[in-house]
Amino acid sequence: WLCHDQYQWQQNDDKKLGSFLIAREWKTTTRRLRWSGNQNLKSAAWYARELIPFFEEMFWQKPTISNVPLHSSGLANASRLEESMNTIDVGIITMKEEEFTAVLDKLKPDKIDKGKNRDYDIASIHIPGGTCQVAITRCIQQGNSYAQSTASELWNDLEPNFILVVGIGGGIPTPDFCLGDIVISDHIQDLSLEDTGTSSAEKRYSTLGGPLHSSASRIVERIRAIERKDETWKSPESIGVNRPSFDGEVTTSNKAWNTDILKAFRHHRQRVKPVATAQTIASSDRLIKDPDLINRWRSVSKGIAAVEMESAGVYVFCQRNDIPVMAIRGISDIVGWERSEEWTLYACHSAAAFTRMLIQSGAFCL
Repeated sequence: WLCHDQYQWQQNDDKKLGSFLIAREWKTTTRRLRWSGNQNLKSAAWYARELIPFFEEMFWQKPTISNVPLHSSGLANASRLEESMNTIDVGIITMKEEEFTAVLDKLKPDKIDKGKNRDYDIASIHIPGGTCQVAITRCIQQGNSYAQSTASELWNDLEPNFILVVGIGGGIPTPDFCLGDIVISDHIQDLSLEDTGTSSAEKRYSTLGGPLHSSASRIVERIRAIERKDETWKSPESIGVNRPSFDGEVTTSNKAWNTDILKAFRHHRQRVKPVATAQTIASSDRLIKDPDLINRWRSVSKGIAAVEMESAGVYVFCQRNDIPVMAIRGISDIVGWERSEEWTLYACHSAAAFTRMLIQSGAFCL
């Protein structure tokens, strides 16, 4: 209604719009309205000034407005306002080509947004009460530094309200989840910093990273409640890829670890659908195949349940810029187990299907 060229501003409309901006936590939109040539919109931003960085509003006085039609306010084209308010709600970062393809398959973007250094596929996802705008991109190199650069470019181009790292990861043997299941980060631990010592027994690690942004934690805390409203994401039709068998063999001589693997597989083998669980995800710049390394990591961060190579870099950037971030990982490997390569594709699509369900719930746009 704001963009209608015949709209007549009424008393307190600016205040109502300011309250709406605060309720949605639309920081980017508020900042754009702050610098609008329309005094009504500037006034709305003033009522939502708590969303604006301090240095931009510390000497700002409430604009003087008159209740006039939007088209006579000096705004050259109302469509510019509509474009400026077309906020990207969620930015998705993928790495492997299979991860990117799975997300495209599930979200079905229909537009392309060209940024400074990369292009983005834009999907409009219907949610209760409106639409969630999602930008999808791919980092073609694995590793935390490349992922951090991708997050920086995504933010500079589109300023999404939320960033998701979606793809596959490795897991420990546990009764909580297994191959093809989904691990959502409740903590992201950065274990890239390593003191190698003079022998393997002397290696030490610094645990960086930490808990999620409060906006992300609120979603993770309610994952089970959100999922219960739409469990169709885990159906074979939703995932769209046949579930492989658990056949394989152990690859390690660690007897205790191998026993845990076999116990976990006995527990999970009869399931035909994936499950989702919130756990601590560890991130480093190495592909983890060694359970002894996992055990050393767990000695300093005992909650580690899944491992991957990108989320820590994205986490650092987002933490410094007050951006909520979450990792959603389909488990394609259990460390210490040689499995069918078909699990990679299945895990990509189960992670993408879960991501679609989470976006469709409206969790990122409340």
